[in-house]
Amino acid sequence: MKVSKFLKGGFVYKIVALLLAITTYVYVRGEIGIQGIGIREQDLLKDISSKIVPVRVVLKGEPPQGYEVLRSSIKITPEKVIIVGKNDDLEKISEVVTKEIDVRKIIHTDTKSISIVPVENAINVSSKMIEVEIPIVVSQ
Repeated sequence: MKVSKFLKGGFVYKIVALLLAITTYVYVRGEIGIQGIGIREQDLLKDISSKIVPVRVVLKGEPPQGYEVLRSSIKITPEKVIIVGKNDDLEKISEVVTKEIDVRKIIHTDTKSISIVPVENAINVSSKMIEVEIPIVVSQ
C-alpha cells in the first residue's frame, strides 16, 4: 500500500525529470560548455604560441655632469621574457622595452624595478616587472 502511494505521489515523474535533466546537461555541455559555442578548445588554441624575446632598457637623459652610465654593464633581470599571442602577431615582435628610466639625477649605481611597456596584441607576458641595475661611475 505504501509503495503504490509512493509511486502515485509523483516518483515516476521525478525519475523522468531527472533523466531529462541529465540528458539536457550532457547535450548543452557539448554545445556550449567549456568548449565555447560550437568551437573546440583545439580550434581556439591552434593559432596561439609563445616566443622568448630579450628585454631592452630605455634610459632617459644623462647623469649629472661628471658622471656617466656604463651602458655595457647594465644588468637586467630577467634578461628575456616569454610572450604568448597569435602566431602572426608574434612574428612582428623582436623585443620588449621597459618604460623610461630617468637617469638625470642618479650619481651612483642604482637598482630600479620598472615595468615593461605593454606589448600590442600579446595575450600574456611572463614578467611584467623587470629589475634593472644601472651602473653609474665618475667620468674621467
